[in-house]
Amino acid sequence: MIPFILAAVGGYLIGSSMNESMTMADGGTFKKKTNLRDVYDDLRYKVREIRLNEETKDYIYCDVRHWGIWEHDYDNERKEEDYEDDDSMILSTDSSKRMNEIVKEISSRYPDININWGTSEKNYIDFQISRKSQTNEEKMADMKIFVEKLMKNKTKKNI
Repeated sequence: MIPFILAAVGGYLIGSSMNESMTMADGGTFKKKTNLRDVYDDLRYKVREIRLNEETKDYIYCDVRHWGIWEHDYDNERKEEDYEDDDSMILSTDSSKRMNEIVKEISSRYPDININWGTSEKNYIDFQISRKSQTNEEKMADMKIFVEKLMKNKTKKNI
């Protein structure tokens, strides 16, 4: 949407393949939205065998099964009738730490994205990749910068 508006008032975009920001003809920059699929691809590269469950413009849900080391969650003080849950397993402490490191590393490259993960039945690790919401102050600051550049480009064109 922004490239169309800028083109309509005489601004041109240069370097559209840049990851974090784009440069306008007058030298100004604006941040472009992170493509969630890029984050998913980075996660898939690190974790492997991830299955994409749902994808929208605002979030991606995906999961992986049997990643890392899983341990039985035995309770030594359980009663005899509670033995039916012997197949319940949890992700090991070391594997949880490694997953946290992977998510932290990827998150550091995409500061406008949240990556949440958790475990579920049958040794699945579930991921939610979503955009961080901007505060009203951030939205207003972005809008102010955009309007200033818009007016500057419009003034240049009228001269």
